[in-house]
Amino acid sequence: MRGSKLLIGSIQKYQDIEDDGLVDSGEGTYSFVVDFPEPIEIPNKWANTLFSGALSFGSSRERFHFPGRFSSTVKDVFIDRVGESFTRLKHARAEVSYQALNALIFCASEVEGDPSASNPFADYDDFWVVARTEEETQKIGIRIAEAILKQIKVSSFVAHINSLTLKELQDVTVNLKHGRVQYLDRRFSFTSRTPQDFDSLMGRYLFVPFSKPPTYCNEKEYRFLFEVTCRGRILEVKKEDLFLDLNLLTAP
Repeated sequence: MRGSKLLIGSIQKYQDIEDDGLVDSGEGTYSFVVDFPEPIEIPNKWANTLFSGALSFGSSRERFHFPGRFSSTVKDVFIDRVGESFTRLKHARAEVSYQALNALIFCASEVEGDPSASNPFADYDDFWVVARTEEETQKIGIRIAEAILKQIKVSSFVAHINSLTLKELQDVTVNLKHGRVQYLDRRFSFTSRTPQDFDSLMGRYLFVPFSKPPTYCNEKEYRFLFEVTCRGRILEVKKEDLFLDLNLLTAP
């Protein structure tokens, strides 16, 4: 590690960064089509989520809530039967759009062998070598999160931070999530042959900060996501970069 600063970007930053090798105008957003071409039963909670605003299924209007901006446009829906907890559809289709709250991210590539020989970003020659274990990746993520917590300022957040009291601002934490980015198609069809674990299947699509289109698969990205929270409330950051003092990462 050379130099004195570590650059942490944000989701919005990568939407308009002036670098053809890094820019992703759809970073942090995902739009895809959910298609049920044949009769199938789905949990009412997922039916209420995917067809939100159009219909209510079951005795409850309960649905999943994701931090960010979620919308669904129903293209067609033909219902066979609505039960207490499941709805049987003849066929249906919806277009789903989701935009994650702006959070801080640190991106890396998971490569085999010598990083300098298999680097997918030809214009960037700096790298850390981290052992491929959950313990080591967790350790480096925690050190970065600690540095963010020590150095981030109130001015780094969007305007609605002003609605929080100074006392509340003293109760700020940084939540760490990390994992491989999944490269997913924009269309997904559910049939009787599809595994019926909706939480797993749909959850990976709607965990937007870790989902990108297949066109980016050569990046083999491993991502660290840092959500700044105050008493359980996620605080959106501005799209400016955050430069961290590397000394706080390397100190014992």
